[in-house]
Amino acid sequence: MEFNYKSNLIKSILKKLIEINPKCIFMQSSQIKAFVTNKKELIEIDDSKQKKLVYKERASGDFENRAKDKNLRKIIEEIRFAIKNSEENEPN
Repeated sequence: MEFNYKSNLIKSILKKLIEINPKCIFMQSSQIKAFVTNKKELIEIDDSKQKKLVYKERASGDFENRAKDKNLRKIIEEIRFAIKNSEENEPN
């Protein structure tokens, strides 16, 4: 709808231009064609300008590991270690 409106607007402007200045007769057109894509333009992002968000760890790692499965228990202990380690390395 908007595209048709703009196409008709361009045609009417060209007609008015010819009426105002007859030397512009070469711009006379009975139809206007345009290509409209439905794909968005890819925009390259400069990674050097991106900011990395860093959040303060709110967990303390003080919890009871009740996992009975040894693989799951190991994973939970790794998480605890990561939490405790992040507290030590965190800038104030």
